[in-house]
Amino acid sequence: MTGVQTCALPIFYTMIMKRMITVAAVQMEIAPLDTGRNLAKIEKLVGELCNQQPVDLVVLPEDVLTGPIPYNLEYALSESSGEVMRLCQIAREKQLYLVAGSFICKDGDNYYNTALLIDPSGEIQLRYRKNHLWIPERRYLVPGNEAMVVDTPIGKIGLAICWDLAFPELFRSMIKQGAEIICIPSYWSTGGNKPAHAEIKASKMMIDTLCLARALENECLIIYANGAGKAKYYVHGKIYSEDQVGHSQICAPFYGTVAKISSNKEGYIVYAYDRNITERAEVVNQLRADISRM
Repeated sequence: MTGVQTCALPIFYTMIMKRMITVAAVQMEIAPLDTGRNLAKIEKLVGELCNQQPVDLVVLPEDVLTGPIPYNLEYALSESSGEVMRLCQIAREKQLYLVAGSFICKDGDNYYNTALLIDPSGEIQLRYRKNHLWIPERRYLVPGNEAMVVDTPIGKIGLAICWDLAFPELFRSMIKQGAEIICIPSYWSTGGNKPAHAEIKASKMMIDTLCLARALENECLIIYANGAGKAKYYVHGKIYSEDQVGHSQICAPFYGTVAKISSNKEGYIVYAYDRNITERAEVVNQLRADISRM
């Protein structure tokens, strides 16, 4: 399949080759307002992943069920909606942890960009509301105000969403809570009005640089899942389209960028990670200890 990469961990310290987990990021094109079509694609891609090898954790892109809905808030979902329940069922059927991308969730009179971590039993273990909203989102969404981490059998997992990536303080807060793995659903596009080549290049460079920096400066595994193809959304009944940046990737302590889709095509990346690498990085650099004292 186009865009598929599988990367095994190089043997660096053979004495710590244990507690291995397999993680994946899915990069997919999202159909605007078409939850049925998007769910079918999620099932197809996650199914392909699991048919190739056992997977412990899969991360989906931001706005994965509907695409952005700035002028279609009637498409906002809840944790109990049928679409979210289907994602819970997929996690249960495939026996994996699923970061169910994100979706716009209504709570009272407010709307939040919300990411969920679903466990292999189909239960929601963590919910996170995007703290740092992208400029257009600020018109209709309310930001969250918490950094969230949950302890699981595959490690302590934290969540961030897209533009959060640019704010290291959020990641520091998760590290203080012991996060070993931080998953980042994203919907990072090139922007409308025919952006200049330099702007597109800057977006790619920013994603690559920030993912790598967050992994190395925090001694944690970063799993970044972006959209593919075209970013489409409706404005007063008219559809707008721009290119997604893509560049979904996985970055690890010591090793840097270990898996990546260097385009905006659909696909997925898979990586076998030894959780002891985080501990070895801490022995060498003691960054996490310094962060805990900040």
